[in-house]
Amino acid sequence: MLSGLKDKDLENIRLIELFTQSPISIEIYNKEGILLDVNQACVDLFGLENNDDIKGFNLFTNPHLTPEGLFSIKSGNPTRYEVEYDFDLINKNKIYRTKHRGKCFMECFINPTFDLQKNITGYIVYITEI
Repeated sequence: MLSGLKDKDLENIRLIELFTQSPISIEIYNKEGILLDVNQACVDLFGLENNDDIKGFNLFTNPHLTPEGLFSIKSGNPTRYEVEYDFDLINKNKIYRTKHRGKCFMECFINPTFDLQKNITGYIVYITEI
């Protein structure tokens, strides 16, 4: 069955598998910083019922992102930071629904994506608990 697929179709299948099966949390944002999708590892890390609980989250208003980090990503720079992630702050401000409480340490890598004219088209965020 797979032998009849075109190379582009196989490439798309591989990309979907990488996203869905990755043990690293992955978030995909549009250029306005609005969350479009997350993988299952992200759902688990953030204590969500499903990925719909966090869709629409705005990267640019993330209370854990510093002003310097925000400037860096909006400037098109890949940005890495470690953060003490506060789930109580998330719950208190009703940013999204999570089952988690307390704090944990996370490492975040935000990578802007670009079109052929070097315009930012979105952001991919990779997150691991440390």
